[in-house]
Amino acid sequence: MAIGGVFGGGTQFIGPIRTSVFIKRRWTDSWRYMPYLFPLFSAESSSPSISHAQFVWNIGAISQHDQASYQVYTPLQLEDWYIAVNVHSIYGTFVSFVGIVLNVAVDDFGTNATTFVSSGNQLLNAVGLEYLLKAGRIQGSYVEGGTFIERTLVFNQRHDLGPAFSGNRSNARNGDGVYTFSADGAEWTHLDILEYVLWFYHPGMSFVLGGQAWVLDQFVGQYDFRGKEVWQVLDTLIDRRRGLGWTIYFGNGAGTMTIVVYSVLTEPIQFQDFLMPANPWQESLGFIGRHDLKPRLNVSRAHTYNRVIALGAPMKTCMSLAISNATLEAGWTQAEREAYDAADDKTRTTDAFKRVYAFFRIPRAWNWTYNSGMDGTPYIANPWHTSDGRIDVTVQGPFWNADHGVLRWIPFEQAAASADAEPEMRRPFAVVQNPDRAEGTDEYHYVNELQAALLENHHFGVSDREMGILIKGRANHTFALNHFGNTGENPTEPEATNVLPSVDYAEMICTVFLPTDVHAKVVYFIPENAGMESAKDLVIEMPEAEVWYIAGGTVSEISGGQLVYNNGGLPQVVRDDTHKLRKMAAAAAAWYGQQRNTFTLERAGIAPIHPTGRLIRAVATTAFHVENVGTVITQRRFDYRDNRMTIQTGYTELDFEVLQQ
Repeated sequence: MAIGGVFGGGTQFIGPIRTSVFIKRRWTDSWRYMPYLFPLFSAESSSPSISHAQFVWNIGAISQHDQASYQVYTPLQLEDWYIAVNVHSIYGTFVSFVGIVLNVAVDDFGTNATTFVSSGNQLLNAVGLEYLLKAGRIQGSYVEGGTFIERTLVFNQRHDLGPAFSGNRSNARNGDGVYTFSADGAEWTHLDILEYVLWFYHPGMSFVLGGQAWVLDQFVGQYDFRGKEVWQVLDTLIDRRRGLGWTIYFGNGAGTMTIVVYSVLTEPIQFQDFLMPANPWQESLGFIGRHDLKPRLNVSRAHTYNRVIALGAPMKTCMSLAISNATLEAGWTQAEREAYDAADDKTRTTDAFKRVYAFFRIPRAWNWTYNSGMDGTPYIANPWHTSDGRIDVTVQGPFWNADHGVLRWIPFEQAAASADAEPEMRRPFAVVQNPDRAEGTDEYHYVNELQAALLENHHFGVSDREMGILIKGRANHTFALNHFGNTGENPTEPEATNVLPSVDYAEMICTVFLPTDVHAKVVYFIPENAGMESAKDLVIEMPEAEVWYIAGGTVSEISGGQLVYNNGGLPQVVRDDTHKLRKMAAAAAAWYGQQRNTFTLERAGIAPIHPTGRLIRAVATTAFHVENVGTVITQRRFDYRDNRMTIQTGYTELDFEVLQQ
């Protein structure tokens, strides 16, 4: 419910206030009234700030307003005591602060020469109850069966030796209503972790989650909180960069404290399967003709963007390479080949000749176009993306054939050993014709399975440093049938060898996976900021957003000695995460398309209105002008002596790279 959002004029009646201060040694004790302990101010704050307050206690021989004689008041010993403030006003009675005294200072005014009684002021500095969350630290773990172990486990780390991300949470809650560590393998959400931490590591009093805490059930991550404060766990999991904040609600200063989770959004944002809701406690304020208010609106254009660019990983292209269509060439020089042919078998095994007849590379001048080995159809190997991230196979993207390698896998799954086995990707491969096949026919074999044709097997590998492949047999020239010893115009008889050539590399086809210089990308324009000189581009990197493209004419396998072409030889996109980029860009544009300003309001009179976590949507400065604010109240300060209160809003920009993790 919006309190204080009244549009109208005139001076508002500000009644007097009276305060009363209460103390207790233990949280389970009853509050004790301290009639002459006076609050100076208190400030209720949202994380990461801590609520705080200051009190004064007069020392010396004093005649209080309700006493007929002087009494001697000595310094109080209230360090580590709980303290609370009640405010009594025209709005009724409400609790304005609950905390714990951290330190005490004394202003000494000297000693009376006649009575020998010292006088002065004792200042007590207190912090909010959220400070106690710094006392609890995460040490050890609570596991299934109610057992505590001294080893501090990592949330969502596998309980076995597997490297993959996995859960280690129980499937069911225990008798206290929280999950524990278990081999069941369920994943911990942020909500699960916080409930576990607040239950097992709370600092003597109970804290529970409230407000929009359900949002936390959408986030899953791996966290090592060993030795961390409970406060640090809260700030990590209720992340301001994800559009969330938290504050403490202390109610009437007894029982369980509530950690109120709130959204900083004026409107909900949804992308992928994730919903970030709007703040449900929104209000607009009006100051027309109000003389008891002192508002200040701070307008900033520091975070103004005219374009959002959601940038994924470099697109990867799977294709088949061959000497025959000029997508492969020899990775050695003519001089190296002639020297190899003239050497003996022992010399040919030295490093000087390791590339001859064995290393093949994509030509450095290759323009990423080729003709399909299936039917000669021309194709583009690095198609471009439209601004909304969709692939246009008719338009070529930019390229630079340097600092590229060949990936060690291709986007085809291996046949699983069992139905529940984790699928694995196949490795790049090469096939070659059997030189002893019947004339006019094709008979392909994998180079590492040539024994089926009574030929010698070869090893196939790829290069990490350049776009090339490596074929190794018992000797390099076993792969050089019709080439070994044939040096062009002046063929020479090679030196005697004990290893004869068996297959012709010119009849080889290899299927590989290549990173391109084209990124998966979505560009989203923000029309509200178009034309602004200070506007700039916002780039959000999502390296897990992939596009896998299988080019036309790509050989996926061989069957019965015949080539099998993926998708009938036509191009195919087998993974396209650009929908994630589109949703991310749209969500970011929705956030940055709204102007957000910070706001401070000082008003006469203390009232139980405008608590932290509430969102100020707009303010009306005149009857004709409403200015957007769109930020959350992060501090509410009460100055008790002056009977004034001040609120201020603040915000942290959403970090969409963090939000999508």
